Amino acid sequence: MRPSYVDQKETKDVAVEIATRLSKLRAESPVVLDMSGYSHICNYFVICTARSRIHQDGLRSEICEFMHDLQLDQERGLKRKKDGDAWLVLDFGDIVVHIMSDQVREFYELERLWFDAPRIDITESIPSA
Repeated sequence: MRPSYVDQKETKDVAVEIATRLSKLRAESPVVLDMSGYSHICNYFVICTARSRIHQDGLRSEICEFMHDLQLDQERGLKRKKDGDAWLVLDFGDIVVHIMSDQVREFYELERLWFDAPRIDITESIPSA
């Protein structure tokens, strides 16, 4: 059974908080896509770019700890390509986080693939420098 959140708004808030945390950790171009009307797999994609394998592992660790603190980490899936650090997928049920290298993000263009999925504005959650 996949993790379930109280309601759609709470799920959205968690997805935005994940993107905000990724931004604070210097992940590049974090995006939240509302997949609820387009996918039966999850309600939100959070997509970002990591600068290196070490950076990617740090981002993963922070997000996994955050979800654990919320008690939303059950049945989590973690997938990494066999050849290393190109694309890391964290499956939290209603929210799937994609942490990608720059080259892989440019090649797969998930935002373009799901162009009709609404983007959630996260700029209000991110304090300006």
